[in-house]
Amino acid sequence: MFCNFDYFKQGWARYEFNLTCTRDHNLKFGDNRTVVIFNALAKKFDKNDEPIKNFLALMCNQGDNKNRFIAQIQDEIDKVKQDPERRNGFMKYELNLMDAKMEVREEDIKKLIDSLYELNIKPEIIKQKVMEKYNLTDDEYDKFLE
Repeated sequence: MFCNFDYFKQGWARYEFNLTCTRDHNLKFGDNRTVVIFNALAKKFDKNDEPIKNFLALMCNQGDNKNRFIAQIQDEIDKVKQDPERRNGFMKYELNLMDAKMEVREEDIKKLIDSLYELNIKPEIIKQKVMEKYNLTDDEYDKFLE
């Protein structure tokens, strides 16, 4: 798995996990599976991380095109960017993500308003605080009451 953030905040380039029992760490699942998470923001690299170091830099838009592997990846990215059909597919995907985030935000605001009403907080206080917190206009807030 590749992350563009440091999930475990250790600064390592690579985190490896083997499946063990949560109650007894001496019990191994025994199927030799390993979960590896690569951290694009890594600050600490050991010798085993060197082969992936340039790729992680590329994830942060700091790729070294002198590296043949990175140059191949960059060429493929450029091809995708220039292909209208693929570019449109990515744009549609991004728009769908934005729509989903907006839906979740709206659901969260509605739940917050409902919860505050259940706590018998004055409606004008609820309106003021929610509008401030979520930067809403009067009309936008009123839609959540419908």
